[in-house]
Amino acid sequence: ALGNSQLNKLTSTVAHRQRLRNRYLEELHSSSIQFQTINEETLSSNHLMIAQFETCVQRNQVYNALKAAGIGSSFHYIPVYRHPIHSSLGNPKDFPIMEHYYATALTLPLHVKLSESDIIKAANIVKEALIL
Repeated sequence: ALGNSQLNKLTSTVAHRQRLRNRYLEELHSSSIQFQTINEETLSSNHLMIAQFETCVQRNQVYNALKAAGIGSSFHYIPVYRHPIHSSLGNPKDFPIMEHYYATALTLPLHVKLSESDIIKAANIVKEALIL
């Protein structure tokens, strides 16, 4: 029943998330932050809004500024070999690109209850934290 009710909202939910994602891109377009590229032929649900910063220091500055403002953000995804059950797969020095990504990526808020003004507020905090 829950799945069916969500399917009925799928088109509007995806459209709303796309508007929010586009707003982030508009607000942060002149910065050095990189965002995932989505092909024009692809319909993405925009499940996550991951921003990749040039350095871990920048990422942490933004994380702390958002947290101080009461805005949640998170780190995605923890490399598999860092999970205890997979620790035998390697260590950080074996995967420098993965480590760099993990150290510089931050998931910004993006969910259906957000408004464009929420995105603008979060983007302004990001810009202030990076002094953009």
